[in-house]
Amino acid sequence: MTALQRRFRKIVQRLGEPYVSGGDTRTGIFAPMSSGFAGTYLTSAELGAAARPIRVAYVAFDDPTLEGAALTWNGYTLTVKRAIQVRFRGTTVARMLVLV
Repeated sequence: MTALQRRFRKIVQRLGEPYVSGGDTRTGIFAPMSSGFAGTYLTSAELGAAARPIRVAYVAFDDPTLEGAALTWNGYTLTVKRAIQVRFRGTTVARMLVLV
């Protein structure tokens, strides 16, 4: 684990909220995502069909949550539409989950 991966993990652990996916409790930093930003990652059909607000969760680089997985957070059941690696100098330092 690199120093930057360790820093991101500590930030997620300190500021994040618990969610459940696949029966396991994990931690992520959740936020609403604007339609314009979501359009970068979702097709127009997915964007049109998505319930609002569309959300994003930042998780540790080694979080195993996959695209298509259902997760429960704060009483909501959400579907992971995209799981994107956030990279710095070729190393994945975090993952971004696009949730609908």
